[in-house]
Amino acid sequence: MQVLDFILNHAQPDEIRGIEMALDRRRSEKPAGVADLDFQKMATQMAGKLGHSLDFDIKNMSKRLVAEMIIEQYPNISETELAQLLDQFVPDEHNTASRQSQGLDLPKDVRISMLDQFIRYSTGRMPDHEQRSLQEASPDWIQKYWNAFSIEHRQLLSELLKGEIDSNEFWHRAEGI
Repeated sequence: MQVLDFILNHAQPDEIRGIEMALDRRRSEKPAGVADLDFQKMATQMAGKLGHSLDFDIKNMSKRLVAEMIIEQYPNISETELAQLLDQFVPDEHNTASRQSQGLDLPKDVRISMLDQFIRYSTGRMPDHEQRSLQEASPDWIQKYWNAFSIEHRQLLSELLKGEIDSNEFWHRAEGI
């Protein structure tokens, strides 16, 4: 039922194409007994073929699926705890813990500017022309910014946007990270 829910309600077009390819391949294979199936080999082959033929990131799809499952089981989980669980269950070989804690090695002025834009957008204070400009440059800029922020910055952003800290405290703590 979870797979059907994902396909019907959450899958992106590229993910649906991948699912269609998997079903087509499954239909074309001659039937085999469960004992004859090598699931590890099948998963590896399918991931390789899908990754090359559809040009989408299986790792991000996996992270999104795992995140949805975690949130479904633990709806009150904090962003920090979720990020830690995701790093544990779907590790990213390109990001080390030290890079994550440093905001993916972004220069401080760039990081501060990104935080400012993210906050202004999230609080409805970003001018329409700036929002359109960012959207044109990268349709998923909000998610890209969020992913670029360190876990500590994400936690601070969550606290600020929930009203748990004020702007002055946010900037004082954010600049020290």
